[in-house]
Amino acid sequence: GGGAYGAVLAPVTMGSGGGGAGVAGSSPNGGPGGGAIRIVATGTLPHNGTVRTNGSAGEASGNWSGGGGAGGSIYITAGVLAGTGNLIANGGRGGDGNYDGGGGAAGRIAVVATSSTFTGTTVTSTGGTTTATATVGANGTILIVPASLAQYRADGTTPIVHGETSDGGNVVIKGYVAGHTGNALR
Repeated sequence: GGGAYGAVLAPVTMGSGGGGAGVAGSSPNGGPGGGAIRIVATGTLPHNGTVRTNGSAGEASGNWSGGGGAGGSIYITAGVLAGTGNLIANGGRGGDGNYDGGGGAAGRIAVVATSSTFTGTTVTSTGGTTTATATVGANGTILIVPASLAQYRADGTTPIVHGETSDGGNVVIKGYVAGHTGNALR
């Protein structure tokens, strides 16, 4: 199982495919990774469906197994996010053979909105599972923040334009941000 990667505040990275077993005569493939979903709405985005970009499970063949694919990314910007929909970017399960594949890491979900009445019923970014003999994929990140969240370079005074990448130094975030708990952050 691998770790989550890509930008937390503006995720646009597709999930990597899981590793194959690479054994002569029996080469089960790793699961494909999830895609990258970008939604931009200038007004109200009424989200009552499901947006899913999960990694797929690794294959198993005889003794050998491939790893699960990593979850992809969901990045939404909206004036207002409303609704009770689902946002899901889970890692794929590792293949289940005598030598099990590891679970894929979860992806990243970020929603940036001026305001929100969103009460999503399922917002998850969970690492792919596996059996006891292999590593579970790392959890990803879920971030739901106001559009006014301020980001600064390590000096704490030079602003970073939303979506711009850092210059490799630390990033200071002025607002509220919390770690992954399995539920949406508000």
